Amino acid sequence: MKESALKPIVDYVLAKITREEFYKMFPYDILNNPDLYLELLREAFQERNDGHIECLITLGFKLDIYDHSHVDLLCQLLDVDWHCKHEDIARLLQDLKDPRAIEVLYRTALRKYKYLEYNNSSALGIKCVWALFVINTPESIEKLKLISQSDTVDIEVAKRAKKKLGEVINKK
Repeated sequence: MKESALKPIVDYVLAKITREEFYKMFPYDILNNPDLYLELLREAFQERNDGHIECLITLGFKLDIYDHSHVDLLCQLLDVDWHCKHEDIARLLQDLKDPRAIEVLYRTALRKYKYLEYNNSSALGIKCVWALFVINTPESIEKLKLISQSDTVDIEVAKRAKKKLGEVINKK
């Protein structure tokens, strides 16, 4: 992505410009070519450009651009440790409810990322639990059971997994 694309993204996200102004200023025509957004995100992933990933993920939220065509790349992004948008990506995968994300959500619920250690945050793991819960397939429910029984997962994450399993049982 061109460096000239960053300023319009930041200005739009910070509500300094309107959506219409953003589309005029952004050097890529993602309004008429939505697949171009996915190409930009894929390019940033391949380049391991955490700044571009951060801007593009935030932009995608603001434009409400995500759909099932993004799931594979979002799963790949959730599975690497060189950026700090994991919580947002887990939330996106929760919204999309796509079973393709089950395995990476499970792995991520068990992980500890260095950049999240500052406050012993369990928020990422809990977001993964929620995503597995809303996907609601036998495989995702099985992953919730594994998380709830894990000795290595954060205690709060395990508690949330147990709670969500209880909700699944009560729905039956």
